[in-house]
Amino acid sequence: MHRYFLTISVAILCVCASSKARAQSLGVESHDSRTRAIDRLTRTPLTDPLADHSIPLIHDDESQSEFITRFEYERLRGDFEELSSAIENLRRASQVAETRLTAHPQPMAEEIGWGYVEPQCVCNRVPGWERARSPCWMSQGRLQRMTTQIGQAGDMDLYLGLNTVGRPQYLQQSNVFDTVGPNNVVPGALEPGIQTPFGQFLILADFGGAIEVYMDVFIASRPHEDLLQADEGFMLFRQLPGPFAPIFDFVHIKAGGFEMDFGDAHYRRSNNADVQRNPLIGNYVIDPREVEIGAEFFNPPGSLPINWLFGVGVGNTGDFQAHRGWQFHGKLYAETCGGFRPSVSFFRADHAGNPTGFPNTGSKSDLFRSNRSGGPYAAVLGASNAPGQILPGNGQDVSAVQVDLSWFRDTLELYGHFGMFLDADTNGSAPGTPTESWLYYTGEGIYRFTPYMYAAARYSGASALHLVSALDNTQDVKSGGVVHRFQIGGGYWLHDMILAKLEYVYQFYDSFTPDGSQVSGVDVWRNPTFNGVLMEISFTF
Repeated sequence: MHRYFLTISVAILCVCASSKARAQSLGVESHDSRTRAIDRLTRTPLTDPLADHSIPLIHDDESQSEFITRFEYERLRGDFEELSSAIENLRRASQVAETRLTAHPQPMAEEIGWGYVEPQCVCNRVPGWERARSPCWMSQGRLQRMTTQIGQAGDMDLYLGLNTVGRPQYLQQSNVFDTVGPNNVVPGALEPGIQTPFGQFLILADFGGAIEVYMDVFIASRPHEDLLQADEGFMLFRQLPGPFAPIFDFVHIKAGGFEMDFGDAHYRRSNNADVQRNPLIGNYVIDPREVEIGAEFFNPPGSLPINWLFGVGVGNTGDFQAHRGWQFHGKLYAETCGGFRPSVSFFRADHAGNPTGFPNTGSKSDLFRSNRSGGPYAAVLGASNAPGQILPGNGQDVSAVQVDLSWFRDTLELYGHFGMFLDADTNGSAPGTPTESWLYYTGEGIYRFTPYMYAAARYSGASALHLVSALDNTQDVKSGGVVHRFQIGGGYWLHDMILAKLEYVYQFYDSFTPDGSQVSGVDVWRNPTFNGVLMEISFTF
């Protein structure tokens, strides 16, 4: 409140200074006379102001009256009305600011053991270019992504969000054949066009920062262009009352259906219409992402020099089949290295005790094998749900490790990761134990010319070590095949909610042999390629 009164005082001083200048220009002899006149206008009735050409101002401490001209009186009245309006506007602005400060504390630093300074999450209505890289943009909660509060009841704040995206594209492909698939499709030439627009609806309830309840729904997506599809739906507990309260000094809990925190790339990728944290349009060649049904446990942010996370679940559907396995994942990461963020993640699932679940009934992991949100490219390489993406294995006996490194400094941002994937039994409970294994890797850079304009480049690739045999699916063969994807482009913020991007992409397959299985749904031994230009316009609130 002291800032409110200070602002009003400054406004009054400015108006009085302006009045003094005008008085001097009109030949008024005394500044004190004018100041007393303004005071009397606020507290003393005027004597018949329309009857005379001069206005008497009676002073309690003086025996005589002072007079000002009609012209000067009109000036004084205008100044008074201007001052009253300014004070009212300041009062209203102060009330709005106090409400925002109460609901969303401003950025602050809180020192927590070992000399680590934890950045506090901010949820103010900020421009998208700040929100996309806010202090907590790689955190387990969703509150920092929400900007529009639509209601309040007690200690519950209710937020609403909407993402939309549209993409014109002009992509061309060559050497694309499918001689193994059920229809033996040979994709032809592609014409320029516009993709189906996608959308995403988000809603979050925040209970005083202690509990978050979040859900989002795909209004349209690449796999389901004319249907609604649920994505995440979870509760995040940072505190509970009663005897459980001390536990939350050491651990926070997320439970429900949530995006698995495996690696850091899922924070940077496009997820259906949620695209503004991705500096480019396409994602990575191998793009691990799964909505896990289960729970994650992790330390309160900043409470340790190295943060930890552990999760357990059953996959992305309620699976109660016999011999279904459990899925486990974990992560260690740090944000104490002056602009560096290193992390290492692991994943383990064994569903090989029953059928593969693809396409038969059975259990499977979809972290690598499927992609609920689909891919940003359309129509290329057989027009699957995620065109151009490698979906390794069958989600059966899966082990994976990924190491990530991010670096931020002023206008420059660098990121890279290296991962290893193994499905040790792609047949599940069927005969044989064929193996599929890959190495995958990426490097990208972003340079920001201004806060709202940037350029970006990315290389992502994958090397096949073992593939299922094309002649006998109970066996595997060694492979030296490599997939390369190059992306270059940039973005420009047309509005703090609207981001426009442009990208050129070139992807090709090299060194695969016919004795191995297909990759990306096509005959990779024919060295298929695609390339071209895309534009993307996205809106988020």
